[in-house]
Amino acid sequence: MVDQVRQKLIFPKIPEEISSDMRLFFTALLEVLDEVNRGDNYVEGDLNLGGAIKGLGLNSTAVSAAYTVRLTDDILLCTGTYTVTLPTALSANKKVYCVKNVSTGVITVDGNGSETIDTLASILLPELQGMIIASNGTAWSILNL
Repeated sequence: MVDQVRQKLIFPKIPEEISSDMRLFFTALLEVLDEVNRGDNYVEGDLNLGGAIKGLGLNSTAVSAAYTVRLTDDILLCTGTYTVTLPTALSANKKVYCVKNVSTGVITVDGNGSETIDTLASILLPELQGMIIASNGTAWSILNL
């Protein structure tokens, strides 16, 4: 299941250099995304995080229109076509987000103001694509899965 989701995301593997806690987080997150792709435990506007990440206390948010990401968000499940704007990299230092297009349409993930994401002004997420993105306090980076 996890391998199927990895094929649908932007990058195909989890980097070797991350900590075991982060590896566990990403593996659990990939399992949840796989459930969403299959339609398991997902009703539009709600995600039953059950299973793999139940105890991690992550916040999932259903998004259906232009949205500015909050520092309390963790997982954004997006439906439609619009822009999701990240907070400033400084305010979200060491924060990791998962943004997933769970429907048709195209989600544009945009840096805040002139901030970039791996040197790009924005990233497009077509139908059923997702990404995990992190701030180092000065910039946004897409994490390899």
